[in-house]
Amino acid sequence: MIRRLLTFLLAFSTMTVASGADGPDLSYSKTIHYQIKGGPAGYRLSSETTVQRTALTERAARAHAFDVVEQPFTTISGLRGESRGRDLKQDRITFHFPRLEDTFIPPARVHELEFPADLKIGDTITYSWHEDYKDLAFLPIASIPAIDQVVRFEIRIDHPADLQITFTPFFPHGDLPFKEDRSAPTRTVLVFQNLPRIGLFPCDPYQGLQAAVLLGVRRGAAPLTPGTPDAFSTWYLGLLRDMPKPSEAMNQLLAEELRRAASPREKARILFDYVKSEIRYIADEGAMHAFVPHDPASVLEKKYGDCKDKAWLLTALGRIHGLSIHPVLLSTVPSPDFPELAPGLFNHVICALEEQGQLTFMDPTATYSEMGDLPDPDLLVKALVLDPARPRMVTIPSQQQSEGVEIQIEGDLAKPREAKARITLRHSWRTQAIRSRRDLKSMDLENTLSNRLNRLLAKLSLDGFRFKDVDREKVVLEANADLTDFFIRTDLRVYAPSAPFRAISPDYLEREGDTHPLDTQGPDAYRLELDLKSDSLRPRPDRLSLGRTGAANHTATCSGKAGNIRLSYTFRQPFRLLPKGARAEFMAFCTQYLQLNRRLFVLQRSES
Repeated sequence: MIRRLLTFLLAFSTMTVASGADGPDLSYSKTIHYQIKGGPAGYRLSSETTVQRTALTERAARAHAFDVVEQPFTTISGLRGESRGRDLKQDRITFHFPRLEDTFIPPARVHELEFPADLKIGDTITYSWHEDYKDLAFLPIASIPAIDQVVRFEIRIDHPADLQITFTPFFPHGDLPFKEDRSAPTRTVLVFQNLPRIGLFPCDPYQGLQAAVLLGVRRGAAPLTPGTPDAFSTWYLGLLRDMPKPSEAMNQLLAEELRRAASPREKARILFDYVKSEIRYIADEGAMHAFVPHDPASVLEKKYGDCKDKAWLLTALGRIHGLSIHPVLLSTVPSPDFPELAPGLFNHVICALEEQGQLTFMDPTATYSEMGDLPDPDLLVKALVLDPARPRMVTIPSQQQSEGVEIQIEGDLAKPREAKARITLRHSWRTQAIRSRRDLKSMDLENTLSNRLNRLLAKLSLDGFRFKDVDREKVVLEANADLTDFFIRTDLRVYAPSAPFRAISPDYLEREGDTHPLDTQGPDAYRLELDLKSDSLRPRPDRLSLGRTGAANHTATCSGKAGNIRLSYTFRQPFRLLPKGARAEFMAFCTQYLQLNRRLFVLQRSES
């Protein structure tokens, strides 16, 4: 399940983003005043937040409803608003419980302030609130939105004199000026002022974010906020120390089948299959359970839970049977690349089986994925393995050695509408096909498969899909293939494309001149082969190759002889977020690939 919002960005869902070449729509200021009280026996954290927005255009003046997100580890009170010198009436301040996709720490409530709809250019609205935190570890990541004119963004922390505050900024679009004030022993301040406008960039994984700041607290050499894998694991697993022992139902679950298993890996697969299929995804987030899993025994008894519930049940079942299965925290969307950790950097929990130092990842919420074959959003991301003996950060590999889509077409060039295709789908393509087959009616299933595959292929149409085989690695389909538009025909020659995949967005080239992060939406791997008969055509042998193994690459081959023509294509793009050192090479590949629309294979008429 794709989770599109990180917890720390939710608060900015209603803000106006910088509007390109136009003048600014609004000016924005925010002050967050934290107070840390107490001592080594226990610290208390609270904050007062004030936001000011001044409309500079009619468009900004029309925005009059704003959200304040309450997280499950905080309590918001004292919410108030003001505009034109008048307090906002309390009946215009409401809240609702959001219905979001599965997240590690979902918001508890969303408060909405609805100001009068008659705001004018130059009007300023102000709203503020008080927040109490359950734990100093939940000191949040401060996010500065990429909205038109950030006049001032201030973080002020009052604290005991023996505590030290650290600020770690993350700038996705280039460094920004800021000032720190540490002149008082009990107050630390960070201020951004008059920040430059950030333009809109296509394929930007941090769209809407100008900067993020990780806040840390230390007492001498001892960190009080859990920033390292060891510290974070100790803190988080410590929240689970009172979980009861495994129940008898857990001990006896699948006992006979597990006894017959030939290997630890087979045992892990049996348990994984059970949890992903038999434990429904339903979130029950009362009390602390928005960020702490339920007791695995109760999850098994109720037969439902969210991502962390399913992960901890699988972990507990594995340990009953001597398996090293660990929960793994990750973010399915790009998060700020800080050198230290914080709860707000994660939005999902999966598992990993450890055998001889090797990790095999599995996502118990992905009903149709297999062990070792994760959904795309789980791939190529940094993750925290909560191994009690050796917690560590890892990057989850793509695990995709074979093509996600492999298409073999046979036909007669004299009858281009009557070709037949055999389609093999793997990885996320496989799981989406299985889900569509289960959930959709016949015509909707046909349309879904046709739309997905035809968006990938240039001028090659597939329809009439028939499921032929489904197993743990692949779905095999048969379909009708229409090659009418795939070829360009003249009296003497027929031309075939050398780049049939719509795999590179022209938007990438708009980013050639900057160094900001680029979301390449990978990894991707495709193969297309056409075996064609023709009494009147013979191929002019040709081959091209772009890129290299380990980076984006594409091959195309035209071969065969008179009467039998073979066209073969492969495409691989291994990146999700483009590595900094790979940018120039990737941009050159994109340019060359998009220019291949002028590079055609030639099929020559035999008599010419």
